Amino acid sequence: MIAAFFITFKKYIMAYQSCNTVVFTIAGIIVGTATGAVGAIFIGRRLNNNPDKKDAKKVYKWLKKNTSEQTYIWCSTSAIASGTNLTEERVRMICSTNPEIRQSLGVDKNKWGIREFVEKES
Repeated sequence: MIAAFFITFKKYIMAYQSCNTVVFTIAGIIVGTATGAVGAIFIGRRLNNNPDKKDAKKVYKWLKKNTSEQTYIWCSTSAIASGTNLTEERVRMICSTNPEIRQSLGVDKNKWGIREFVEKES
């Protein structure tokens, strides 16, 4: 939207042939800067591979695949870390912040389960 404004502004200035080269240069710099800034913002957002979201999805998929309602519903932090190639600290951080994953409240608090499977057991 900002770039469109500057492009329109530049066309408006170019309509007057009496303007000198300095005005065209300044308008070109403004339009170029605005276009570059907007492009950089969009490219930056596309390239931002949110590692937290990617790792959280990886842990959730692994945990859901390796647990089910009929078999074990809890997996240890070390098993998840080994299966996802993440550190145990990273797995603990992801599991503790993910609302779809629940920590065991029993004796071994080092285990995690999918919330929907765990709540069906209770």
